[in-house]
Amino acid sequence: PVDGETYGKKVPFNMTSSEKSTLAYKNNNPDWKNFCENCNEYGVDGKVKTRSFDEGSHEITIRAIDEAGNFDEQTITFFVE
Repeated sequence: PVDGETYGKKVPFNMTSSEKSTLAYKNNNPDWKNFCENCNEYGVDGKVKTRSFDEGSHEITIRAIDEAGNFDEQTITFFVE
């Protein structure tokens, strides 16, 4: 999702990583939910992939972790109507 945008119930995701990683997110709870494991893309090449969210404002953190345990995180906020 694009930071600050408004979506319907299904929010599209399009992510890439420079190496095989586990791509995950957390949203208002301490548990991470995986998008995919041992992958370097999610929702790329015309394969639209979505996740459903309840109505309201969402601040989610997206994380990529490689095999060595190195990680990068990004937090975005979006709205669901």
